[in-house]
Amino acid sequence: MPLTNDLATLKAFQLTQDATQLRNWVTVEGRRTATLVDRATFDTTTLLPIGLPLEDASMFDATLGIDYQHVVRVGSQWMQFQGPVVAAAFGANPPQTVLTSAYTPGDGSLFCQALTPPPPLQGWVKLGGQYAGYQGSSTAGAVLTLSLASPSHSFGQLNVPIAAGTLVEWVDGVMEDYPLSINRLDAVTSGVIWSQPTDTPVVLMAGAIASNTNGWPRLEGFVQDGRYSYIGAQARADADLAAFQDPLVTADWETEDLNAAPGRPQVINLSGTSVLEARAPTTITITKVDVTFPLRTQPPRRRCTGGDLKQSTFLDVVVTDRS
Repeated sequence: MPLTNDLATLKAFQLTQDATQLRNWVTVEGRRTATLVDRATFDTTTLLPIGLPLEDASMFDATLGIDYQHVVRVGSQWMQFQGPVVAAAFGANPPQTVLTSAYTPGDGSLFCQALTPPPPLQGWVKLGGQYAGYQGSSTAGAVLTLSLASPSHSFGQLNVPIAAGTLVEWVDGVMEDYPLSINRLDAVTSGVIWSQPTDTPVVLMAGAIASNTNGWPRLEGFVQDGRYSYIGAQARADADLAAFQDPLVTADWETEDLNAAPGRPQVINLSGTSVLEARAPTTITITKVDVTFPLRTQPPRRRCTGGDLKQSTFLDVVVTDRS
């Protein structure tokens, strides 16, 4: 029988909240990679980002589209990456070709032998020991043309002559990157990207935020697990938020209901109790019952205690050389 305000058998009620496990903002850091080039500090109000070459971009979910904003931590700065390009999936060798015409610093394109299948429309290549980003590609007959990125940056540009016949090899990367504000919610496209040396760690991040905090302050949970791709990290963040976004509720009440017994569920549908009104009706499990006899002429009363019981689940399985 649900506990309601006008229930005749309900004689007293007290509610306790346990917020020690409460999380209304969950951040998960998953797999990591590293940058392949140095770049100096620059302000995106004056220089448009051209992305970055990376050791591995497979941890991002390319199926979400080139405009999807993946949140990452580059060194100590939160950023958004867009347009991930994976040169070769699952450990395969990356595409390779050769220059058909010599390159001179200042040229806007690279002319290469055509590839079948054609390479990504935009991406990053390595040739002559240097990395270069390109913003477009086209094939005419036996010639593949790569339109190089804007020469406004010192990185991602070829600064020495390169002879015809030089090997051109594709590498992973992203094509756009923007700094984030401190709350990680909004991209600051007019902010500063700080200097990052070669091999700066790039850690993918995923998060989940409760749509209604019910008056609680920001209480953040943080998980680091290098096994998660972006899809896995987002699923973990969503699962943790679902499990911990509400406080644990404990209730104590006196009732003349003879059916109250440990292990039984109890529905609570009271008004005027702010925590439960937001979740009403809510169901708790009775954990303890004491029987009392206040008056010989009255029915016995049961002093009940109940609360939320979280089911245990295995979130992780760790495999070692001894298991």
